[in-house]
Amino acid sequence: MRRWGLLAIVIVGGSLAAMLLPRTATSTPSAEPTGPPVVTVSPLWIAPPSLKALITKSDAVVEAHVTAVRPGEPIVQPPVKGVPDGAIADIPTSRVDVTVDKVVRGDVPDTVTLFQTGGQTTIRGTQSTVVAEGDPAFSAGERYVLFLQRRPDGTYLYYGPNGRLGVDDANLMHAVDGTGLLAPLDGLSRSDLETKLQEETK
Repeated sequence: MRRWGLLAIVIVGGSLAAMLLPRTATSTPSAEPTGPPVVTVSPLWIAPPSLKALITKSDAVVEAHVTAVRPGEPIVQPPVKGVPDGAIADIPTSRVDVTVDKVVRGDVPDTVTLFQTGGQTTIRGTQSTVVAEGDPAFSAGERYVLFLQRRPDGTYLYYGPNGRLGVDDANLMHAVDGTGLLAPLDGLSRSDLETKLQEETK
């Protein structure tokens, strides 16, 4: 069975394009997922070079909980000469509404909306879920510490998984990214997190 398992982001003639590449499924029929196929895209962000850079480049650092996740406008891909019709897919995005529970650093409104790459889309007639590598979808009720950067349209970026710490029921922090950038913060309590942020920016 052939599935469209990868969405590769490439530059063709100066344009950003998403190229669908076929992947042969290796799972047995009984193990085949029942939901829409998941398509992974390369991250569209550039990770900060250090934890200090992440902190200082952020407009705010907040603890917040997710209240809603909804579709956003897709990133529309222009036609590319020499590329067959249907081989370029628009990249879906999501809007994540969060309520700020505590401002750790900076200044933001009580509620903000995050811009996230990924979401539901149709690829060659098949409903699919697009996820940026290392940056899983948000769900209502989840709690995070977020390193926020304001966009011109009023929504906020969080540097993909590099600026996103999950908060568990014991109020301990857990890095979402796999880059190691947030490794020094993994497992910290709220008070220890604030102390660590202050140390990093001295």
